[in-house]
This record gives sequence, C-alpha cells and structure tokens, in this order.
Amino acid sequence: MRAFAQAMALGTVMLLLVAAPAAGGSTATVLDPVGDTAAISGPGSSPPFLDIVSVTVAKRAGQFEFSMAMAAPVPAQPVLPQKVKEIWWMWALDTDPTTFPFGFPRAPGQSFPPEFAVAVSWNGTQFTAFVVDRRPTLSGGESLATTVALEVRDTKVTTFVDALTIEDPANFQFSALTRAWKGGPGTEGFTFTDYTGSPGTFHPWPS
Repeated sequence: MRAFAQAMALGTVMLLLVAAPAAGGSTATVLDPVGDTAAISGPGSSPPFLDIVSVTVAKRAGQFEFSMAMAAPVPAQPVLPQKVKEIWWMWALDTDPTTFPFGFPRAPGQSFPPEFAVAVSWNGTQFTAFVVDRRPTLSGGESLATTVALEVRDTKVTTFVDALTIEDPANFQFSALTRAWKGGPGTEGFTFTDYTGSPGTFHPWPS
C-alpha cells in the first residue's frame, strides 16, 4: 500500500488521448453479456458504464493496449454509487501459473494468481491508470505501482502499457472485471460489478 501511494503521488493521467499503436501484432477479444452486472447495494445500483460488453488485449509495436467497451458511455465525472469510494476497470494478468502473489489490490495476506494488475480507477475526483507488479510479495516485499497512460472516450476505457513494464511475456492468462470498492483498494470491501465469465475465469492471450 505504501509503495502504491507513493507511485500515485508522482502523477496521474486524466483522459489522456494517445495515438493508437501501429497495425499488426497479437490480440485477444472476449465478449460479455449486457445486463449481467452484480448489484452493489440493491437493484439498479450498478451503473451501466460498469457493465462490460467486450474486452480486448492487443500488443502492437512493443506496447500493450488493454481496452473495455461498456454498455453505456463513461461520464467525464462519474457519480460514485452510494457508499463506494472508488471504481475500477481492471485486467488481471497471470504470467506465471506456478506462483500466487499476496496482497494489493486485495487485502494483505490474500493470495491469488495474477502477477500483475492493470487498472483504470475513478475515485470521485480523477481518473488514474496504473500497473501493479505483485511479484515482490513472493519474497516478502511490497507490490509496486507504475502509472500509465489512459483514454476514456464514450463507451470505451483503455490503458496503454509498455510491454517491458510487464516484462513482455510471450503469452499469459487474463481476467477482466469492473470493481466497486466500498472499503477502498487494499481491502476485501469490494463488489465484482461485472466479470468476463465467473470470478476466477481467465482467458488466453494471444488467442
């Protein structure tokens, strides 16, 4: 958490428009049903801009592009659902199926497969995009966060990650989700508002 906060303090990128990478490369696209969001605090409490329609992970010219198409346009200043501190559009990358790092963005001591978490967050004030490297927790260290570029345009949320930031894997498994944090990042106080498949489902990249 301390390393994450320090990285966020270095700067944020809000609605940054980035030129698309050159054509060619490797891609995986996953479709998701519309209207399948989980309620945050009662019927209708999950806004449609957290409802995933499709997810694409593409690599072009040494850069990964993680994007989600949502069921409704993402407002320039989304209203957080009641009692929610932060919302995320997130991609979890399992680059090594033999390891299970700990902690952030989950609570300390919580182990789950992804070595990297890529997210676009909205905290009620600003959008931020970042990559969390969770591998240091395997040797008693803390997760490390790196801010990256993002774009929020109409129904599409995208973040752009230099391939070397995630050590340029030839292939990996990924899950994609939206999350509403009532307890805040680094806690277990969250709701999976949408998930491509069921929680814990991973998809191959490239496909």
